[in-house]
Amino acid sequence: MKNKPLQLCLLLVLIVSCNRTRTTIITEKDLPRIAISCSGALSYLDKTVPQSIDIVGQKLVVLEKYDYPFIKVYNLEQGKKDLEFGSKNNPKWTLNEPILSGHSMAEDKSDKLYVTDAKSNQFLTFDLSDTFNVKPVNSVSIPMNLVLRFSNIYKLESNKYWCTYLGADRRGRFYLYDNVTHKTKWLTYSPQTNKFIAVTDMPYYYYSYTSYNDQQKVLGAAMKFFKRVEFYDSNGRLTQVSVFKPFDSIAPAYTKNIVQNPNQMIYYNESFAGKKYFYTTCVNAKAGNYSNNIGKMEVHVFDWTGTLKKIIELDKMFLGSFAVDERKNKMYIISFIKSDQLAPILTYDLSKTGL
Repeated sequence: MKNKPLQLCLLLVLIVSCNRTRTTIITEKDLPRIAISCSGALSYLDKTVPQSIDIVGQKLVVLEKYDYPFIKVYNLEQGKKDLEFGSKNNPKWTLNEPILSGHSMAEDKSDKLYVTDAKSNQFLTFDLSDTFNVKPVNSVSIPMNLVLRFSNIYKLESNKYWCTYLGADRRGRFYLYDNVTHKTKWLTYSPQTNKFIAVTDMPYYYYSYTSYNDQQKVLGAAMKFFKRVEFYDSNGRLTQVSVFKPFDSIAPAYTKNIVQNPNQMIYYNESFAGKKYFYTTCVNAKAGNYSNNIGKMEVHVFDWTGTLKKIIELDKMFLGSFAVDERKNKMYIISFIKSDQLAPILTYDLSKTGL
């Protein structure tokens, strides 16, 4: 009994240490880069304009920007289109403004595709194994005032969802929503700065590219205007932060309309959740350089504890959404470069990167 106060102190220290956020300062010039070149393009795709892509098993899912049906699914093994679905004119169910949610499935052979339809405030699950009658096998409604354009939703558990928030108020950057109790847990904006930010600008200023690993129960968030990558557990606790040095310790310069401001610095651009790694593309350049394809985009590869494992340098800059087939060591990425528009989804061989 004499050691009881000591035991309580040790327990308190353990609890505090378990809840502490680990921060890693990365000195960029000391990190080696592995340069790779484009190994080809997917020539068998429909001649349309892809908005984003994902991988489900051995299937490449392409979300079209202008064309109907919205979603087209290609068999990567056979090099052909398996199915297409999703239209505003479907009398049974519709897709109005779909977003591929970017889950990494815990099951290796899962055919589940998660789609957020912000305009109808729905989180939809599709089973891609039924190629003749694709329809939502499950749908969950999120309150309309919480789901806004470009909001991503991730299924954490049977009734719990992680959502990004783009509302013009100070409630937070993310929230956890319980579909049974209808309770919402808000995660505050971070990092805090001493710079005044208008309420309407906060969702853009703190915008992140997020992806969720269903097996590890970890969400990665790569920030657009901070050179900062964060990792959260399924309870919304920030567990790991990686920031790059040199960096602006106060706040980055920011302009909402980057199209009209070619001098706006952009850091992270997209993200993807693999089973092994969290991948995020890094522009690390001004918006004008990005849109004019000046420079080389990087891929920063983190494990799910938040440790940076590799920096891969690509041979192009003006690139968008991407997906990684970890079993085949291939990356597929959308190109916005004019010379690539006949086959806008490029492939990169990652086998020589050591991943």
